[in-house]
Amino acid sequence: MLGEIEVILGDREIDVGPARRRCVLAVLLVEANRVVPVEELVRRVWDGAPPAKATASLRSHLSRLRMALMPEACAIVRRSGGYVLTMDESAVDIHHFRRLLLQARTAGDDKAAELFEEALRLWRGEPFAGLDNPWLAAVREAVRAERLAAELDYHDIELRRGRHGRLLATLWARAQEHPLNERLAAQLMLALYRDGRPADALACYQRIRDRLVDELGADPGLDLTRLHHRILTADPTLTAPAPRPRALVPAAPEPSLHAFALARFAPPAPEAPAHPTPATGRSDLPRDVSHFTGRTEELCRLLDDAGDVTSAPVFAIDGMAGVGKTALAVHAAHRLGVRYPDGSLFLDLHGHTPGHEPLTSGAALDKLLRATGMPGAEIPDDLDERAALWRARSAGRRLLLVLDNAADSSQVRPLLPGAPGCRVLVTSRRRLVELDTTATLSLDVPPLDEALALFARVIGDSRVRAEPAAAGEVLGLCGRLPLAIGMVAARLRSRPAWTVGHLSRRLREERLAEIATGVAAAFTMSYEHLVPDQRRLFRLLGMHPGADCDAHLVAALLATDLNEAERLLEQLVDLHLLQQPRPGRYRFHDLLREHARSIARAEEPEASHHESLLRILDYFLFTAARARRRFAPGQRRLPLDITHPPAHVPPLDDHSRAIAWCETEATNLTAVIDHAAEHGRHTHTWQFAHVLQHFFDIRGRTDDWVSTHRRALAAADALDDPQAQAETTRSLGVAYWHAGRYEEALAHGTRSLDLCRRIGDRWGEATTLVGFGVAYRAMGALTEAFDCFEQALDLYDEVDATWGRALALTNLGIACSDAGRHDEAVIRGTQGLDLYGTTEDKWGEALALTSLGITYRRTGRFQLSLAHHERALRLNREIGDVRAECKVLNDLGHTHHAAGQRAHAEAYHRRALALALALDDLYQRAQAHEGIGEATLTTAPDTAYHHLRDALTIYTWLGVPQAASLSDRPR
Repeated sequence: MLGEIEVILGDREIDVGPARRRCVLAVLLVEANRVVPVEELVRRVWDGAPPAKATASLRSHLSRLRMALMPEACAIVRRSGGYVLTMDESAVDIHHFRRLLLQARTAGDDKAAELFEEALRLWRGEPFAGLDNPWLAAVREAVRAERLAAELDYHDIELRRGRHGRLLATLWARAQEHPLNERLAAQLMLALYRDGRPADALACYQRIRDRLVDELGADPGLDLTRLHHRILTADPTLTAPAPRPRALVPAAPEPSLHAFALARFAPPAPEAPAHPTPATGRSDLPRDVSHFTGRTEELCRLLDDAGDVTSAPVFAIDGMAGVGKTALAVHAAHRLGVRYPDGSLFLDLHGHTPGHEPLTSGAALDKLLRATGMPGAEIPDDLDERAALWRARSAGRRLLLVLDNAADSSQVRPLLPGAPGCRVLVTSRRRLVELDTTATLSLDVPPLDEALALFARVIGDSRVRAEPAAAGEVLGLCGRLPLAIGMVAARLRSRPAWTVGHLSRRLREERLAEIATGVAAAFTMSYEHLVPDQRRLFRLLGMHPGADCDAHLVAALLATDLNEAERLLEQLVDLHLLQQPRPGRYRFHDLLREHARSIARAEEPEASHHESLLRILDYFLFTAARARRRFAPGQRRLPLDITHPPAHVPPLDDHSRAIAWCETEATNLTAVIDHAAEHGRHTHTWQFAHVLQHFFDIRGRTDDWVSTHRRALAAADALDDPQAQAETTRSLGVAYWHAGRYEEALAHGTRSLDLCRRIGDRWGEATTLVGFGVAYRAMGALTEAFDCFEQALDLYDEVDATWGRALALTNLGIACSDAGRHDEAVIRGTQGLDLYGTTEDKWGEALALTSLGITYRRTGRFQLSLAHHERALRLNREIGDVRAECKVLNDLGHTHHAAGQRAHAEAYHRRALALALALDDLYQRAQAHEGIGEATLTTAPDTAYHHLRDALTIYTWLGVPQAASLSDRPR
């Protein structure tokens, strides 16, 4: 793509078709191995003005591209509402170019020069030549910027190696193309001076100075001015190449391809896929710090011997809050990442995060093991066993591990890999003296010149040069702390009328010498220069229990409209008081959140504090309830206690948007439930559980389901509200059932049934009886199951509950099939399916289709069975019901096996097993193991034995009848 788009397979060029199709391919190649939503593909390819049949045209282009490309080299796959081109990124010149640059920037000069030359040789002309498209034009501009940055880095290396003569022609040409680039001008001046042409070097300075003044009204920066002075004074150090540190550390990263293009054209990022991607090569690193300055010595120590595979170095970086520990670790990790091809993992240990308990070593190990692809069900509970498993998993891998914000040595020690080949960077506010480390870097505030460089990077060199003494005083008042410097500099940059001296006086009046870190003063100064509306939002957001927010929550919190909410949020982002990790989402830096909370406690009246928290809870409860109506339309909705219903909620006009909202807000929802429970807001606590139960169910979030409902039940008991107790106890019982905790499930179901009968809740009684019927059927007690389902049907008839009748009939149908009454099973199942259709409940339709598919399989009507299961699978995927999807995949496997199609059966069971492992669904996991075992019994008996053994182990643990039938089979 660095020229006209060409696809070369072997020794031949593939014709991929007309310009529009090449544009589709270009977008997918730029985003290789990343999902591009369909609507985003259409927008990029048709420049935001697609024709009426753009989606159909896109499918046609994709189909023809699939035929043109070799599937073993790459594949275009439909996934998560979009398409992804899966391939080796090194086969794409743009990605190979960027990888070579990354390698070059972590190598010594000689090797780096070779890598830069190889990268620059990849260019054949203008990127995407022949394609006229605004999105690709933005990418083209970004790639040009990356090329220029690479050339400049390469020039620096050649100048250090004394090769200025061979550079002169190139530097002259590039300087003509980029007449305002001061770094390029400095390189040309230095090359001319070393070539014995000081007069030409000085003339070069004068030309760029005149041009900067004429076109921008600005003088050259400090670096160029200093070089000019050194040439004037014939500084002897200019004549010889400067000594080179072990690794090339650019002053700051150049803009990346995606950072430029997406900043201009990207819509909100797509939701995370429902199924995890493989962990190979995974990178969890946050984005590199754009204004990173200095720390050269520390970086060289962190980058030292990065290619050594015989050791497992551990570097501990400690220092005060805001001194730049995380920035240094992340910056170093981005440069080290290429040396660790098996993954770069970042884990926040929350050692000093306001409002968070430090992550336990066991929980941290759980995250690390899952990050390397370990299914949750296979992770042991014991800490020592987890640590041993982590050491085994990391052995033989080249992993880079960043453990940020550690509480102490004891938290970190179990997380360290044991075998050579890995590298660990740990940051902490404490010195980890008890930790066996390769090196400890105790970060102090940066020296004055580095602090001044950071300040100048933000406000401009000219303002620093104009008031050097005042700039030094500002840095002193900020304690030279990078976080404080960045914030006050941003304030000064946004106030052109202010002088550096004015800023210095304002800071001095705050008596910063009394505040050890200088951070609070910088925060307070920023806060006090907000207008009243901004101040109020800053305070109130400090009360938000969750991790982030959007404009809808803020509109509810302030009782204002969406435009005003978004305007205030964006202003706080501009003032660096909020971060925007992705479009439409806003969050505090940890220290700012703590500061906002302290100001809220000090300044917000108690009544306002109470009302604001209530508005947050009401917003989430109201919106979650509205979302539930979309994905559970026929289920009972109990009255909710909402004092401040929000005037604006996100668009939840279809099932997928409702689920997507719940997924996006899942962390916030669990946080507000925890907050409500901890602060005695019992009604909100149990009502949150009520509206979120179905979401937790279909998305396989069993842990969240159990934890929130345990809190909800405690709240219902505190209220002594039998309706709340009955509803919550029943739902918690179902959660325990899915978790394989059958005794607790039956105990909670019994309590719920008693409560429903005591208060005359017919719907609740019927739904609980259905749950008991499902349990009895799973245990093989069909008589009791029939009794429960028939009682439930009568009760639903009493209250005229269509959805409930459909549920009872569907379950009666599958019980009839279990009993061999297949004709009756079809009648009951069809009745249930028809009733679900009247309620527009796709979850119920899929359930009925699945049950009918089982009956048709048992009667030998395999094609009819497969058709029903495939319809159910489509519905489950449409509504995002991953738990039911897992079951239907197993059912499809069973039907294919019964029809003699063992290869198809094995394939479906393996897909079910992968999903069951991700969901931690033990029963479906055992079903998949059994299915794979049966399908491979004759072709791969060893494989079959292992899978059947695993199935028997799980069945036995669950205590279900399949354990006995499987154990009785001949070996």
